[in-house]
Amino acid sequence: MEPAAGHLDASHLGAGPALLGTSRRPLPPEPAPLPPRRAARECGRQAAGVLSVTQVLGVVLAGGRGRRLGGGEPKAWARLAGRTLLERAVGTLGPLCDRLVVAAPPGLELPPSPAARVDDLPDSEGPLSGLVAALGSRPFGSAIVLGVDFPLMRPVMLDYLLRRLATEGAAAVVPAPGGVWQPLAAVYDPRAVPALAGRLAAGERSVTAAVRTLAPLVVADGDLEGIEGGLENFFNVNTPRDLAEAEFRLRSRATPEPARSERAR
Repeated sequence: MEPAAGHLDASHLGAGPALLGTSRRPLPPEPAPLPPRRAARECGRQAAGVLSVTQVLGVVLAGGRGRRLGGGEPKAWARLAGRTLLERAVGTLGPLCDRLVVAAPPGLELPPSPAARVDDLPDSEGPLSGLVAALGSRPFGSAIVLGVDFPLMRPVMLDYLLRRLATEGAAAVVPAPGGVWQPLAAVYDPRAVPALAGRLAAGERSVTAAVRTLAPLVVADGDLEGIEGGLENFFNVNTPRDLAEAEFRLRSRATPEPARSERAR
């Protein structure tokens, strides 16, 4: 019986004469994975690729194992005011970004998320690997990076950093609350991608050390304190005590101030 028009029938494939210039040799095997250092360099080239450009790319770094938090699950699963830390980070970035990706080590289970997953680069553990993989995953105009361990971050702070990136012409804008650089709550220009990928390929594992080579614009307390939430935006969650403190601060935000007349009574 002849196959229906428009449908391929596996039993007929290869039954006719070979096409001109072809042979019946088996297909070549899949190419081997790139060595780790070359993979990092290739990620650095993606920003110049042929994919459509995302204007603002949101990057969530969710690779923390959560060992200091306890509970036996990755940090992204920790719940704060009824939402996982991953949900909170995605919700913070969502209003500012055209596309979201979440980076984590291969095999690390994450909560459900609308963000596309990007695996860290092979054989290069740590947040720099996730950062390079995510930034190299697609072309972008600018990128906002946020670790899941900054649950008190407000969109207005990230928007401020994004506007500084647009006006200052730097490869990155990195806040430094209390003088401590926070490259995982920062914004990046596409020029940063090949430079960071190069540092990773050279064996660097420190995010801060790699970002320093970009000569970024560093935003100090004086400017950060003028934005809603100030330095609290950079409160970092690593332990159960931190999580409890973050919960308290979130509840304090939600508690309305009593009317002036009531306070005076």
